[in-house]
Amino acid sequence: MKQFFTFFLSMFLLVGSVDAQQIKRCGDTDWTLVKQRLLANKKNVHLYNSANRDVAYVPVTYHMVANSAGDGRVDLEDVLNMHCMMNEDFENLDIQFYVKEFNEINNNAIYSSPGAQNTEAGIMFVNRDATSVNVWITDTADDGTGAGITLAYYQPNPLYDWIVINKDFVRGNDNTISHEMGHFFSLPHPFLGWEGCDNVPGNGDTAPTQTCNGDLVECQDGSNCDEAGDFICDTPPDYNFGFGWSNCNFTNQITDPCGDIVEPEELLHMSYFLQCSVDDYIFTDDQKDLMVTDYNSNGRAYLRNNATTPSNVEPLEAPELVFPADGAEDLPFNAVELDWDPVPGVNTYILEFDRIPNFGSQDALFLLVSGTSKVITDLDTNRKYYWRVRAFDSYRTCGSGESERFDFTTGTTTAVEDISEVSRFVVRPNPVAANSQLTIDLSLDAAVDGSLSLINLTGQRVLDRAVYLPAGEQQLQVSTENLPAGVYLLSLQSADRVRTARVVVR
Repeated sequence: MKQFFTFFLSMFLLVGSVDAQQIKRCGDTDWTLVKQRLLANKKNVHLYNSANRDVAYVPVTYHMVANSAGDGRVDLEDVLNMHCMMNEDFENLDIQFYVKEFNEINNNAIYSSPGAQNTEAGIMFVNRDATSVNVWITDTADDGTGAGITLAYYQPNPLYDWIVINKDFVRGNDNTISHEMGHFFSLPHPFLGWEGCDNVPGNGDTAPTQTCNGDLVECQDGSNCDEAGDFICDTPPDYNFGFGWSNCNFTNQITDPCGDIVEPEELLHMSYFLQCSVDDYIFTDDQKDLMVTDYNSNGRAYLRNNATTPSNVEPLEAPELVFPADGAEDLPFNAVELDWDPVPGVNTYILEFDRIPNFGSQDALFLLVSGTSKVITDLDTNRKYYWRVRAFDSYRTCGSGESERFDFTTGTTTAVEDISEVSRFVVRPNPVAANSQLTIDLSLDAAVDGSLSLINLTGQRVLDRAVYLPAGEQQLQVSTENLPAGVYLLSLQSADRVRTARVVVR
């Protein structure tokens, strides 16, 4: 059973006009499971509607699916932007989502037909994470039959209990994910019962007492709100008026079964009114309380029992970029190692790298990096490149921890390879106090005849001496006397190869 969240693609600036016959609404969906959870939550909602409740941290696994050849995967940057917007939408519910994992899968079936029964029961079931909300990001959000275009859906079957979203609508200016997460936490559409109906009342019509699905039609005065429509009394009636409506102001005059003109709320996340400002969509108070109740229900214990609570939610510090220095020139074009200082408590960083300063080209890199360095290869000669780094942790993915932007220019020379004879090259202590000794522990499989140098970030050699190192275990001593505090590159070079380490002098 699926609830398909579908729109007219002509409503989106990124997509051109599409024949309406190509667009399906919600498919043949059985809402029994969502309705059962909703009604159970209504009975318990009084237990969890305190205004002083603690923030609930909900783990999310993003399955970023490509085809079997590894092509077509959604961009990580788009996933993070979507994640941040979802957290903004849920902030006033005291629910925040954190990234448990980015899971990359290459599979044609999931990529093209995630709704097919064999795909769900097979590879998707095997790869789901049983302790988090699973969000599958695929090329399509339908069953591959070609019957229409669907943006996203929630699969409420307890065996699956996941969200599938079309990768084209994974972005930071679209509330599709918040809509689907509302379904995940038991919210139906405000037009529950009208899904798939062809007899939606038009301008001047009077609504029937039942929808085409046999459900009671909700009245504007709220007299039957506990037994009709979406069963949520602070969401006005909506007979699927938003589907295809061209703006954010519904003006048709439809009379409800009780004799009043229907006035739907266009700004509901759970409606199909799509032309409102993306920042204006809301969950009502009753919807918020129902979602919090669902989170605290027995059916969501797997989220609560396996979630972790952050020890620190203060904004992340920005890393200091170290090498190459800003404006550095004539760097080797086949390989450049980017280095930055660590941020306390952070092990992962986002590296942005591009040929243009706004990081907006098709070839831009947006990478998760473990540690504080990354080697970039296969650069063009005599070209300027830009880079910046953002500190990242699972809870603080948005709006903090971004470094300033540096640039460097490549030359025509290539970087030399590591000295293969050196099997161990450890520099200690590092950082090292000024005016003290630096020790290099070496293990060599064969003798090396070369030089040892210490280079500051402007390219000046502050130490340069010839060395002959026989095979075996040994140590070298380097004095930091009279060296200003800063970052240096320590380089051991043979005739055609080099071994380097970054040294910090305090």
